Amino acid sequence: MSAATVTFKQFRDQMLAAGYEEARERQWAAGVSTPVHTHPFEANALVHRFESVGQFASYCRCVDSERRSNGKKKGEANRKNGNPYLAWAFMEAAYFAVRFMPGAKRFYKRKSHQRNKIVAIKALAHKIARASYFVLRDHVPFTPARLFAA
Repeated sequence: MSAATVTFKQFRDQMLAAGYEEARERQWAAGVSTPVHTHPFEANALVHRFESVGQFASYCRCVDSERRSNGKKKGEANRKNGNPYLAWAFMEAAYFAVRFMPGAKRFYKRKSHQRNKIVAIKALAHKIARASYFVLRDHVPFTPARLFAA
């Protein structure tokens, strides 16, 4: 075993010492090792960078970057800031949600009748990004019933 890898037992002990109780629930395969720099709790660090869910959604490029004053549009500064990979991931999640979740499909159809289809899928991606923030921050399982009220 090289210095860049650690066994899952060592990793589990490190995560429990750091306060990640979800490591206790995870099943670890015996004798398997993982690179030190990749672990399932990196997303937790991502969420704690932001004070609010709106800042996280902005970082994920799920909201517009326009600035308004007195109800008038004043500009679109920094519209390419944020993480393009998260933007792509949440858009893909939205497309899959429309295909496999009835609540998401209802939301998408309602929005696509109000606006165009691109805006509707982006609104769904924003909704999923917000839910992901709370799932990661509060360490709770994802529940579609809370995301899409019946």
